[in-house]
Amino acid sequence: MTSLGPATAQQMNRRASQTEPDSDLENGDDNPFKSRDWRVWSYAWSGFAVRVLIIVGGIFSVLQYLDTREENRVERTLQLIELWEKPEFQAAQQAIGERLDALNAQFGELLDKNATAAERAVYFDRVGVAAMQSDGGTMPVETFRAHFDRMLYFLNRMAFCVDGGLCSKDVVDGYFGDFASSFWAYFGGYITEQRGGIAPNYGAPLEEYVASLKG
Repeated sequence: MTSLGPATAQQMNRRASQTEPDSDLENGDDNPFKSRDWRVWSYAWSGFAVRVLIIVGGIFSVLQYLDTREENRVERTLQLIELWEKPEFQAAQQAIGERLDALNAQFGELLDKNATAAERAVYFDRVGVAAMQSDGGTMPVETFRAHFDRMLYFLNRMAFCVDGGLCSKDVVDGYFGDFASSFWAYFGGYITEQRGGIAPNYGAPLEEYVASLKG
């Protein structure tokens, strides 16, 4: 019988070791986090750490973006408040307030203290229409309408700023909400009557903003 030489025996041992099944696979354990090979274990945890860092970085970027947007909204709102406090808009507010006060004193007895919401709406609309007439106050109607147009311009601009997400709605609502609602209650009927022709959306931004306050 021919005996195996040392070289042949070593070759067969190497082949046997190459075909011997991996103990990890034999056990069905292919989880790299439990591997007994420290290199596989290290690569697994390194990859996991990188994924965690990517997720955390993404969340931080989103939060930073949202925070920056909110800061920009507040800044734009403060600019709107500064515009409101300019003399021309303060004069417009005063002119409108004085004209409405005089008409309310004139027509106040027409509104019962227990009036319904619908009756109050009719009353406000009547006062607003009267304010736009030549006999609606001591100020010449052309001058008053200039103040009115200036105020409507401001309120439409305010509404655009909120609707476009450029201004902070909470701050705008707290600062201008009551005045905008009152202005629309008195002049909404007059404004909608003026729509048509070249101005089909006359006062529409303000109308939508006031509607959002009720919602």
